[in-house]
Amino acid sequence: MEQFLELKRKLTLTLSIAIGLSFLIALLISYSVAKVSIHNALVKKELPLIATTVASDLQDDSLGILLNANPTAYQRKYLNAVDYGLDREKLNSILNLYKKAYNHNIYFVDLEGHVIASTRDDGIRKSADIYQLEGLRQIAGQITSSQRGSYEYDYQGERYLLTVRHLPNLNWLLFVDTSEDEALANVRNAFYLNLFICLFVTLAIVGLTHIAINRYQWQLKQKLASMAISDTLTGLANRYSFDIIINHILANAQRNQIPVSLIFIDIDLFRTISHQYGHELGERIIKQMGSLIKNSIRASDVGCRWSDDKFLITLNKCHGEKAQIIAEALRMNIENSILSQELKGVKTTLSIGITQYNPNDNVVSLLERVERALIQAQAEGGNKAVYLKPPHYTPNTMGVKRLALNSAQMQA
Repeated sequence: MEQFLELKRKLTLTLSIAIGLSFLIALLISYSVAKVSIHNALVKKELPLIATTVASDLQDDSLGILLNANPTAYQRKYLNAVDYGLDREKLNSILNLYKKAYNHNIYFVDLEGHVIASTRDDGIRKSADIYQLEGLRQIAGQITSSQRGSYEYDYQGERYLLTVRHLPNLNWLLFVDTSEDEALANVRNAFYLNLFICLFVTLAIVGLTHIAINRYQWQLKQKLASMAISDTLTGLANRYSFDIIINHILANAQRNQIPVSLIFIDIDLFRTISHQYGHELGERIIKQMGSLIKNSIRASDVGCRWSDDKFLITLNKCHGEKAQIIAEALRMNIENSILSQELKGVKTTLSIGITQYNPNDNVVSLLERVERALIQAQAEGGNKAVYLKPPHYTPNTMGVKRLALNSAQMQA
């Protein structure tokens, strides 16, 4: 039992550590993946601006953009050509709508690094050069050469996440960035929430594991206790527990003058059958015998597996004649059983001894008499029930006479 308790402690500790580490690793991975996914998500938002043909003019104070759209109808049939003209103010209003909706900053930058339009209001001006801007100048050359990708830079004490994409129709670079603190705020909140949930789940699992192990331990104790008093193959009482029970039964019978009968059963030729047909069939016969006994007796009666092929039954409030009827029914049931029919040339039969308790009996004398009845049944060829009547009851008259004499002396 001490080894089991030590195993329980080790199992609980190992399970707790494993669950905690797995959740922590999962959270760290999700935090890193979330940071990368933000980069990818920055440019997956649909801009409310689609151009097929664009003419642009970059000057110091003005910007004109002409968009030529060719809408089509069902089965891609040409409908009409539509031209849209946008000035810088209109473009900025469109970009500000995007910023308001998604909380991302947008730049349009030409291939030489000049900022054409921007939603930033913290010092990045139109026509500024990214090669001169704080933060961006360290990665400006890399951006203009690759014309796409994800970057990080520091600006005015904040960390920014930047995604760049080339717009071939405009021949510009689209910059979309956001503050890392803003982008990861929800991720951090989710991280702390998940961390709390993980701790709660870990504690819950550890608690449930502890309960499960305690329950298993209790069941194990119950099973061990049951094994100590019952036969594992048949479920009947074993000889150790029967020795305790029979003393209580006989004491109660003597005190309340209740008739008690004993049936002693031996399976004929059991060793021969086991040797010839195998140990497995022998166990099946023993199990069937146990099942027949349990189905034939009452809750107040006690069935016991006395030895390998011997069984003992104690019948409360039962005279010997009635015990004979029960024993004969058991003998016929086992003789006509399915297992008996499987044995070709050999029948499963019972030799049975029966007797009734006498108030002068003790446990030893009662067992000796029922065993003599069993031996007689075996001597007569087996497959038979023999009832051996108890000797005539002779009450202890000496005690009664002594009590009467003492009473007379007191009256005198």
